[in-house]
Amino acid sequence: MTERPSICVVIPSFQGGDSLLECLGTLAKSSYPPQCTIVIDNASTDGSVEAAMQIFANVEFYVNDENEGFGAACNRGMQIGLDRDVDYIFLLNQDALLEVETLESLVSLAQRIPKAGALGPKTLCLAMSHTSSSSVRTPKLHYNGAYRTWLPLWQRIPGYGKPDNPSDNQPRQVDYLWGHAMLLRSDALREVGLFDPGFFMYCEDLDLCLRLQRAGWQTWCDSAALTWHGLDDEAKQEKSEPWRWYLKQSSSHYFYHKTYRPWHAQVLWLLTALRESISLARHRQWKSVCDLFGAVWKILIGVRVPPPKAKERR
Repeated sequence: MTERPSICVVIPSFQGGDSLLECLGTLAKSSYPPQCTIVIDNASTDGSVEAAMQIFANVEFYVNDENEGFGAACNRGMQIGLDRDVDYIFLLNQDALLEVETLESLVSLAQRIPKAGALGPKTLCLAMSHTSSSSVRTPKLHYNGAYRTWLPLWQRIPGYGKPDNPSDNQPRQVDYLWGHAMLLRSDALREVGLFDPGFFMYCEDLDLCLRLQRAGWQTWCDSAALTWHGLDDEAKQEKSEPWRWYLKQSSSHYFYHKTYRPWHAQVLWLLTALRESISLARHRQWKSVCDLFGAVWKILIGVRVPPPKAKERR
């Protein structure tokens, strides 16, 4: 009998609360048990790691002395997996939930496509759908493949925010995968490297996809594999947080200046910020617009905003 490929699951956590427990609970039910599950915690103080340790004895926990960011936490876990010579590494957000067959479907597709360096599942969110008589919860599409537009970081996501169409479950080659749920081939990581540590949070996954593609690897979305994400972007925008906007803008600024010549990068960065502000304004999310432009101004004049502390939720 052929031995199944090995997987190391890496979960970066910060103030995870009950979400971390729910995430690990769905992983424990997976039809494709990972060889190892590693949680890298960014100095949380909410007791979530301690609670998870009591319940999930087979999970390894590593706690950083400070909040090192999403990318750095993932890198620490990925390096542990690579050192153990696993075939695949699966990155999973603390607020993402797996279906039972998600890992099995992703690995199966990866085995059929040897040049697939990274694969991601379809992701749904539960959103409130208000009717005249009652409120019901209906799943809406959060991710089913992302594609570049004329602004490289302004992604086109077919069906985003609309009710899920279960019949649209075909695998597809895509431009971008999101780090909230990403299966990475170890051989590809050894060739191109891990996340760029210059990204504290945001855009590190898009940068990795670009590096994989430049090295000849492909990025695929497996729509037959399914995850659920706890909070969509619209909800985050409605409770706008200045530090989050600063990290988004500083990461996009770093991405563009890493990828393009200085003048081209600056123009693309400002146009991306302007395009996002227009979208926010259309939805009357005025606080987000103000926080976005505040972040842009701080970056332009060289003001640095420290990362969130443990008392703040990521």
